[in-house]
Amino acid sequence: MYKILNNIDVKVIATLATDAEFIHFMRSIAVENGDEELSIIKLQEAKDYLSNYCNNLTLQNLEHIQFCVAFTTVKDLDNFKDEFRNFEDESEAKTFYDSILKMEDLYTANFCRVIETTG
Repeated sequence: MYKILNNIDVKVIATLATDAEFIHFMRSIAVENGDEELSIIKLQEAKDYLSNYCNNLTLQNLEHIQFCVAFTTVKDLDNFKDEFRNFEDESEAKTFYDSILKMEDLYTANFCRVIETTG
């Protein structure tokens, strides 16, 4: 499963369940960008097009997410902020988790092993 994020608006613009859907989506982006002559038929070609020509988009491949660190910070009673970070590597996730435990404005934190990802 893939999520395509718009870096400017910071929102998900597409959730795609298969490699074929991702390739088709990137083909449509190429056409929209005026790159009709480009042949995007393989997964790597779609990823390359996104990284080389779509600076405003970010790809998240959710199949590789193994760990998640979710946390909430609070400045005052009316100013809570929920955040999360996803990781493929357990040691990176644990290092990040340990670092946020030292935050002065930390309200709560959770370290999770991902069982299943959904859109």
